[in-house]
Amino acid sequence: WTQTAHSYWTGKRQKKEFPAGSLVIDMAQPQGPLAKALLEPMSDFEKDFIERQKAKLKSDREGKRDPVLDSFEFYDSTAWSLPYAYNLEAWWCESAPKLETETGYPLVDIAQAELSPVGYWLEYRDQEDILYVASVLQAGVKVGLTTRESKVGGETIPAGSFLLLKARNEEKLEEKLFPTDPKRVVKMKALKTSYPDSGRQGPGSENVVQLRKPKVAVQFGSAGSLSGGSLWYLLENEFRLPFSGMTSNLSQDIGTYTCLVIPSGSVSGRALEFANSGGTVVLLNGSHGVGEGDIEEIEAEVDLPGAFFRAKLDRLHYLTYGYHQKEISVPIDGSRFVKTSESNAPVRLPDAKSKKLLSGWAWDTTDKDIAETTWLYEVDQGRGKVIVFTQDPTFRAQYPGLYKLLLNAMILGPSM
Repeated sequence: WTQTAHSYWTGKRQKKEFPAGSLVIDMAQPQGPLAKALLEPMSDFEKDFIERQKAKLKSDREGKRDPVLDSFEFYDSTAWSLPYAYNLEAWWCESAPKLETETGYPLVDIAQAELSPVGYWLEYRDQEDILYVASVLQAGVKVGLTTRESKVGGETIPAGSFLLLKARNEEKLEEKLFPTDPKRVVKMKALKTSYPDSGRQGPGSENVVQLRKPKVAVQFGSAGSLSGGSLWYLLENEFRLPFSGMTSNLSQDIGTYTCLVIPSGSVSGRALEFANSGGTVVLLNGSHGVGEGDIEEIEAEVDLPGAFFRAKLDRLHYLTYGYHQKEISVPIDGSRFVKTSESNAPVRLPDAKSKKLLSGWAWDTTDKDIAETTWLYEVDQGRGKVIVFTQDPTFRAQYPGLYKLLLNAMILGPSM
């Protein structure tokens, strides 16, 4: 159907054609107030509240004690709009359309593509796609990752797609790809040929990276530490991705792993040795001294409470594979930000002239403070690498729209 609607991402009001399968939430329902609180784009701050925070900031700048507040009244997050947390294309309408709707749809098993003598390919669009690939890698299947678009058998295979070729695997490949009781829902397609329609960029070309079988370790800190609880929850319950927990001394044989994730704290010499020898280290909450010579640190005048901001994606970088938009929403808080070169920063904030706040609170200096800062970057470390999230994408497990970035770091990173 076609409806006049307002875009969450541009704010523009225009005629929008919504395809079949779109989710529609009617506010005229008993849960309407809850839906409004969870879905409205911008947080609604009371006038008195705003005036108190600005007065407190003014007192701080003048070096005076505020007569009303000893500290700002913000909670740790001021934005909770679900379309931004999930990074969804979303619109809101001034009137409800009359629709014939269904309350659900049947789930399907892994789409058993037409059997192929060559192999299969899977376009990376959803979180389930990369988790399925991780599961078949652990089952011993060899999987390739395309780094350039190619045309094969009349079909366009985008960069960031997965290839499962019979020539690189043992017999009876289908038994491992199409289990009778699948845990994942993916849409696989059969390859008609291994030769590209033109040029040399086919399924067996130099533009295909062979993925390593993932073996993930997580450094949970010292005994009794509570750090990394949300990551633990996601790995065990949401991703169902096997991992080994380690303490900060990394006394286990870390060299047998492909990836080490550090939820919080600094990078130890043992972790850097792991990267130097070819491993991938993923930091979830700040640079912690990594790449000091390559980054510029920025200290803002005042702490920013958590809010959602617009960030740009480098769609050519493997860490952004699976995303099909140019911009996403990222949470930012605190007063310390970093800038790196664009070449190693696949997620960056726009320049000072661009509107960045999507939902939540921002100070009058925030746009300038975070302009062109880096949200996600990687640095080479010996024969390996360190991937740095400057803000924790697993915080309270409430930012599902960022999970593909994390999964790319853990699953694709060791092979790139």
